[in-house]
Amino acid sequence: MRHELKTWSAYYESALSGKKKFDIRKNDREFLLGDTILQKEWDPKKEGYTGREAEYRITYALSGVPEWGLSPNHVILSLEPVYRFGRENPEATKVFELIEKARSQFPYPECDTGKGYHVTKALDAVKDLMNKADPLDTISGIQSAFQYRDHKGSLADAMKTVQTFTAKIYLIEYLQDKVDQFMPGKYNCAHITIEPYGYDRRIRWNTYIVKLGGYGVFGFTDSPVD
Repeated sequence: MRHELKTWSAYYESALSGKKKFDIRKNDREFLLGDTILQKEWDPKKEGYTGREAEYRITYALSGVPEWGLSPNHVILSLEPVYRFGRENPEATKVFELIEKARSQFPYPECDTGKGYHVTKALDAVKDLMNKADPLDTISGIQSAFQYRDHKGSLADAMKTVQTFTAKIYLIEYLQDKVDQFMPGKYNCAHITIEPYGYDRRIRWNTYIVKLGGYGVFGFTDSPVD
């Protein structure tokens, strides 16, 4: 589930920079592991939204511990960014910096048709695309982060194995390493299939099953994986 929450500018900036990886909120709704939060920046001085937004995924929720000084009406959420296109995202900013660095190494006159010319033209095209993209559009080839859990005997045990991946290739690498520990070279996890499996109300996952022919079921993701 996605929660849209008003976030004051100071806290919005701290989270966006990566310094603040948690949030304290009124526990007035059901925050669950895997839910996403869309922080909508609010300027208290102007008493209005700025139009900036950033998305995060809940990786842990702490509540019900008044003995630790936490009000029963509040919850502490551990957050990780959902990587999206746009200059406001720290990861996108790194990409821009790398583009500028690479471009500076290949200056070219318009009459140059050599390798440097084509490299810089390609970098300029990527940069132009990023500038035009909607900040909440998913990066081509890199979808928003998804969660994966191993197939276990019980849901409780399975949820202990939850991991977050930002691309299918990283899930494949994880599964390949896991299989090769016991059956090196026998299976190629690049051929895994990820298919709809149904909605799991217990954890509110739109579940997709991950399996490999000849091997069986590896586990499940909380969203489709391209």
